Amino acid sequence: MLVLKCWVEGCTWRVRATPIGDSTQFTIRVYILDHSCSYTERSVRARQATPEILARLYVDYVGGVDSKVLPKHVGEALNKRFSIKIIHT
Repeated sequence: MLVLKCWVEGCTWRVRATPIGDSTQFTIRVYILDHSCSYTERSVRARQATPEILARLYVDYVGGVDSKVLPKHVGEALNKRFSIKIIHT
């Protein structure tokens, strides 16, 4: 049996699967799609921040985005809250 769980304590996300005979294939027995933890908690282990991670952290922290939000506003908010420095290349 193979069990995958979210690393955040108490999160309900998981996958449980059993092997099919001697093959490398598995049958999914349980799949809980949604995490009960926040994206912020899950992303703590990320060594590099992808645009998706930065966007989710920003939305979790600030709430929403409108047309007046500039990239520099996002960078300033992430730096202030999470000590993430955005480097433009």
